[in-house]
Amino acid sequence: MMEAIKSEFEDFWQSHEYPYKSAYAKVIPIERTSKGYGLSNKKLSLGVLLWRWFWVVSVSVVAAIIVVLGLRAGILALVSSPVPTKHLTYLVQPGDSLWSIARKIEPHSDPRRLVYNLDSQLHGARIYPGEKIKISY
Repeated sequence: MMEAIKSEFEDFWQSHEYPYKSAYAKVIPIERTSKGYGLSNKKLSLGVLLWRWFWVVSVSVVAAIIVVLGLRAGILALVSSPVPTKHLTYLVQPGDSLWSIARKIEPHSDPRRLVYNLDSQLHGARIYPGEKIKISY
């Protein structure tokens, strides 16, 4: 009886395709091959594996160095302030602020850069009417 069931099962198994048929029918070892992991008798030699490892590590190290240097250059460019090129002496009027002075000196540009430069030149000190400020921008 068992033989009949077994032969009927094998006939049924041979006549139908299943995605996991090979896993049930036969265990085939999967080994590292020249094209990755797969079913092949061709194994890679230790020299080829070491050579590939060397290139992967080398490319990774070079990429990491490029990223670090690029980030460092970008951070330094953000932190460093632009070098002033123009010089001006300004007489502070009543009601003036660093913002209004920056708008008067460069009316068509963003005043934040000039306000930052003014504040750093004054070292955070207050301005008073009648005071003369030397401005480099």
